[in-house]
Amino acid sequence: MKIGGAEMTKRRIVELLVSPWFLAPLCFGSGAGLAVAILGVPLLWTPEAAGWASAIGTSAAAIVALVVGVVPEINRRREMEIKSFAQMHVTESSLETQLLHVSVAIEHARQEFLDAAARRAIFAAMEKFDPMPVAALLNFPEHLGPGVLGNTSRCVVDMNRVDALMRTFRSVPSESVIEGGEWLTGVLVSAYLSMDDARSAYSVALGRKPSRLPEVPAEVIAARAANE
Repeated sequence: MKIGGAEMTKRRIVELLVSPWFLAPLCFGSGAGLAVAILGVPLLWTPEAAGWASAIGTSAAAIVALVVGVVPEINRRREMEIKSFAQMHVTESSLETQLLHVSVAIEHARQEFLDAAARRAIFAAMEKFDPMPVAALLNFPEHLGPGVLGNTSRCVVDMNRVDALMRTFRSVPSESVIEGGEWLTGVLVSAYLSMDDARSAYSVALGRKPSRLPEVPAEVIAARAANE
């Protein structure tokens, strides 16, 4: 379920309604009421009283089973929700920082040929590039809305692609010159867009307005306009 102000309130109401502390008295009262409706108000030490006591005992056993089975599951879901909420905070902050570094890498990739100096500048900008904070959110799919989950999945794919590309570039001999700076720029821009979309989705899910990033590359602005 999406984490946000209204959705969180709805979730708490649902959890309250299905909690054993609400259901137990309801079940007990229903069982007792049904027994009284069927058997009538019993007299002590009569067969009717025995039947009434049996019905109450059955209701009590059902309540115990309900508490034993439901409480751990509710606690587990609440714990996972808290963990996903905390991870989303961490991921949003991480993406905001990483986007600034990707912007610098895009600037250094604006050339047809990438020599050793250009590659070193790109590597330096991408030194802290890390898809793991985003990938960690995929451990909590049931606590993300469909939109947030989709943005997270796309972001992980694009960031892993860039990460693999950086590892490949690092294996290139220093004296070599790579042709295709424009292609690399396109890959970085695509990752930037996915990262920014995910960051914005997390901000909204956390109940706040996404912050504006400084010095957005012109290529990103153009790609964003083309997609709208």
